[in-house]
Amino acid sequence: MEISIMNLSDAVKHIPEPNTYGVRIASEFDFLNILPLQESENWVKIFEYHFDDIWPGYPGITPRDAMFNDDLAQKILSDFQEYKDRVDHLLVHCYAGQSISPAVAIALSEIFNLGHDPEIMKEKYPGYNQFIYEILLRNSK
Repeated sequence: MEISIMNLSDAVKHIPEPNTYGVRIASEFDFLNILPLQESENWVKIFEYHFDDIWPGYPGITPRDAMFNDDLAQKILSDFQEYKDRVDHLLVHCYAGQSISPAVAIALSEIFNLGHDPEIMKEKYPGYNQFIYEILLRNSK
């Protein structure tokens, strides 16, 4: 399966290949609603999830921050499980495309054996959020 990890700017300009599954990740305060992805019949499904690029002990966490948790992990995994057999391309994006979206893409690739070496992906995206990655892996068991 082809996997694309993007930032918001690139994702909204992206024209999907046939059978593309989209994962959009943002905080409650980002601009997903006013910056939609390209309309296309090539989308199998697009899911949006809302949480922040933080982890326990992250400095400066505010009450409005939404930390990734087991419920979100299970939702991402069950949503992808439902559609994965119809998917040839996976697009995962967050605002910057450097931390959250790589963590989710690497975990999905590893959990569902999507044909990519997770260690190579981790080298390509050294800033991936290890907390999110580990929560996804833990919930896949």
